[in-house]
Amino acid sequence: LYAHQEYLLHPKEGWIKALRKVLGMTALQLSKKLNVTVSRIYELEKAELDDTTTLKAMKNAAEAMGCRFEYCFVPIKPLDTLLR
Repeated sequence: LYAHQEYLLHPKEGWIKALRKVLGMTALQLSKKLNVTVSRIYELEKAELDDTTTLKAMKNAAEAMGCRFEYCFVPIKPLDTLLR
């Protein structure tokens, strides 16, 4: 398996905010789906950008937007190169 770096790029604004915007969902709408305050949505979006979010928070946000959150390791070089 080999992943090209261009496939590893993520939105500058983070996945939560980018997907929310693509869906036309406001922070208020997402907050209602997650049963949290609007300020908590902004905290989640910031935590994602700061790499301080949790997998659980990402999973919950994804599910609230009708998605499945996937977590994986993606090699930046071919595996046979990494094995050497």
